[in-house]
Amino acid sequence: MLERYVALDVKNKYKEDANYSDYQVNEVLKDFNVTRAMKLLYFTCLASVNEKDNKVPNLFNTFDNFLAYPNGPVEEDVYSNCSLLFTFRKKAGEDYLETLQSRPEDMSQIEKLRFDEYKNNNSESINLRKAMIDDAVKKLSSTTEYAFPVHDTKDLIDLSHRLILWQEADAIYTEPLNLSTSKLIEEKNSFIQLIKNLNHIKR
Repeated sequence: MLERYVALDVKNKYKEDANYSDYQVNEVLKDFNVTRAMKLLYFTCLASVNEKDNKVPNLFNTFDNFLAYPNGPVEEDVYSNCSLLFTFRKKAGEDYLETLQSRPEDMSQIEKLRFDEYKNNNSESINLRKAMIDDAVKKLSSTTEYAFPVHDTKDLIDLSHRLILWQEADAIYTEPLNLSTSKLIEEKNSFIQLIKNLNHIKR
């Protein structure tokens, strides 16, 4: 997921260039923080929810441990492994996209074997999740569908604070968000309406 948003950042910042330099990519990566990554993960999962058919799988089936933090929802399992996820920020040049999809370099040999075994045994479900992520990112980055503020951390935090699930949980005690099917559909509909209202105000 992250490499898709990094690519969008590069395109947004350097619109005039067809081929991006290592310097430009690294400048974008400097500003890509964990808080923004957590908000983008939440909204990507939310965009994958089918509000008209609750039987359609979504990314909350995979990322199912969101807690209410002061700066909005945080997926605790992902957050606890951020040191691995953000090693790509230290990589130079165009390899940053590939690095995010590769095995972490500091895995032990046993961990690497388990990682490869998991990928081989779960290729179908992994491909399904990739397809859901691609579709969700496409929706969120579309100027015609959502016009979503993918590039601004503060806007993402503010938007998450205006939605139901974060408001109903206690951010002081980092309570889990209620990710039941009915609540997710309610959250998705609230999100769609909120985006429509924000875009109307901007016009």
